[in-house]
Amino acid sequence: MEHPLSPAAHAVAIGDDVVFLQVARDAYLCLPGAAGRLRLSPDGASVAVDDSALLGPLRDAGLLAGPEAGAGGLSGAGAGA
Repeated sequence: MEHPLSPAAHAVAIGDDVVFLQVARDAYLCLPGAAGRLRLSPDGASVAVDDSALLGPLRDAGLLAGPEAGAGGLSGAGAGA
Protein backbone atom coordinates (compact mmCIF):
# COMPACT_ATOMS: atom_id res chain seq x y z
CA MET A 1 0.00 0.00 0.00
CA GLU A 2 1.28 3.44 -0.90
CA HIS A 3 1.42 6.22 1.65
CA PRO A 4 1.79 9.88 0.65
CA LEU A 5 4.80 11.72 2.01
CA SER A 6 4.24 14.76 4.17
CA PRO A 7 4.45 17.97 2.12
CA ALA A 8 7.52 18.89 4.20
CA ALA A 9 9.32 15.60 3.52
CA HIS A 10 11.41 14.45 0.59
CA ALA A 11 12.89 11.01 -0.04
CA VAL A 12 15.42 9.42 -2.34
CA ALA A 13 16.82 5.93 -2.78
CA ILE A 14 20.60 5.83 -3.08
CA GLY A 15 21.78 2.33 -3.84
CA ASP A 16 20.29 0.10 -1.13
CA ASP A 17 19.59 3.01 1.24
CA VAL A 18 16.61 5.35 1.56
CA VAL A 19 17.15 8.92 2.77
CA PHE A 20 14.36 11.17 4.04
CA LEU A 21 14.87 14.94 4.31
CA GLN A 22 12.89 17.58 6.15
CA VAL A 23 14.34 20.86 4.89
CA ALA A 24 12.43 23.11 7.28
CA ARG A 25 13.81 21.17 10.25
CA ASP A 26 17.30 20.82 8.74
CA ALA A 27 17.10 17.09 9.45
CA TYR A 28 17.59 13.87 7.57
CA LEU A 29 17.15 10.17 8.23
CA CYS A 30 19.10 7.47 6.41
CA LEU A 31 17.70 3.95 6.46
CA PRO A 32 20.59 1.72 5.35
CA GLY A 33 19.46 -1.24 3.28
CA ALA A 34 15.81 -0.12 3.30
CA ALA A 35 15.41 0.14 -0.48
CA GLY A 36 14.24 -3.48 -0.47
CA ARG A 37 11.54 -2.68 2.10
CA LEU A 38 10.42 0.75 0.86
CA ARG A 39 9.56 1.70 -2.72
CA LEU A 40 9.38 5.36 -3.67
CA SER A 41 6.88 6.40 -6.33
CA PRO A 42 8.42 7.73 -9.57
CA ASP A 43 7.32 11.27 -8.70
CA GLY A 44 8.65 10.96 -5.12
CA ALA A 45 5.30 11.91 -3.62
CA SER A 46 4.58 8.59 -1.91
CA VAL A 47 6.22 5.49 -0.54
CA ALA A 48 5.07 1.86 -0.48
CA VAL A 49 6.10 0.23 2.78
CA ASP A 50 6.68 -3.53 2.59
CA ASP A 51 7.91 -3.79 6.18
CA SER A 52 5.07 -2.94 8.58
CA ALA A 53 7.60 -2.36 11.37
CA LEU A 54 8.75 0.79 9.50
CA LEU A 55 5.30 2.30 9.04
CA GLY A 56 4.77 3.50 12.63
CA PRO A 57 8.17 5.17 12.99
CA LEU A 58 7.79 6.91 9.62
CA ARG A 59 4.40 8.26 10.70
CA ASP A 60 5.67 9.25 14.15
CA ALA A 61 8.54 11.18 12.56
CA GLY A 62 6.06 13.21 10.49
CA LEU A 63 7.35 11.83 7.20
CA LEU A 64 3.98 10.50 6.04
CA ALA A 65 0.89 12.60 5.37
CA GLY A 66 -2.53 11.72 6.67
CA PRO A 67 -4.67 11.98 9.78
CA GLU A 68 -2.54 9.51 11.74
CA ALA A 69 0.76 11.21 10.86
CA GLY A 70 2.87 12.36 13.77
CA ALA A 71 3.99 15.91 14.30
CA GLY A 72 7.30 14.93 15.85
CA GLY A 73 9.65 15.32 12.93
CA LEU A 74 13.18 14.04 12.76
CA SER A 75 15.37 14.67 15.77
CA GLY A 76 18.20 16.44 13.94
CA ALA A 77 20.80 16.15 11.24
CA GLY A 78 21.93 12.58 10.90
CA ALA A 79 19.04 11.19 12.92
CA GLY A 80 19.15 7.46 12.71
CA ALA A 81 22.28 7.44 10.56
